[in-house]
Amino acid sequence: MLRLLGHPLSNFYAIAKAALLEKGLDFAAERAVPSQDPVFLATSPLGRIPVLATPEGFLTETIAILGYLEELAPTPSLFPGTPYERACVRRLCHLVELGLDLPLRPFLAARLGGPAPAEPLAERSRQELARNAAGIARLARFSPWVVGEAFSAADLYLHYCLGMSAPVARQALGFDLEEALGVPARWREAVAARPAVQAVDREHRAALERRFGARGGGA
Repeated sequence: MLRLLGHPLSNFYAIAKAALLEKGLDFAAERAVPSQDPVFLATSPLGRIPVLATPEGFLTETIAILGYLEELAPTPSLFPGTPYERACVRRLCHLVELGLDLPLRPFLAARLGGPAPAEPLAERSRQELARNAAGIARLARFSPWVVGEAFSAADLYLHYCLGMSAPVARQALGFDLEEALGVPARWREAVAARPAVQAVDREHRAALERRFGARGGGA
């Protein structure tokens, strides 16, 4: 049986878990946190989560995990369409991770109790985020899904990265990420209505309440 290692506070763990549920695959979820412990590094070379334990070995990096799941269970597809359309899905996943999630990591760390970034970094991050959001907005179609007519991995990436990044961008930078991306309410509602997403979101919200109490936040 597949085993998914990670923590419900992680948006990338949430993406991987939602993908497993979307595909109806049997798996066991196990709690793990990022670690530089040598034992954990034997399964995750950079010490990151999620990790997918497969019969062949361990897989890390969410886009690689989703690619493995797609080949293991081609239907329902999370990379549908022609080779070009599938490449567009992978492109959106990549841009959302690098363009929306990564620039906000220092501010997320501050929210979790780390030191607050200096104002010069905040201004640079605000400009970078605005530029990246404008670029992604040029590609996102929302017709009705991010890359077109079929639900895909790009919808999971955007849903869970926005769930983590949008509150941080608003609180730390005064930047409305959803407005900059032109995210329509109908898309948010359609993604949130999917049973796999609902199951993962319930777990995520419970973890947020345990971590932040009444302040909550996130997806």
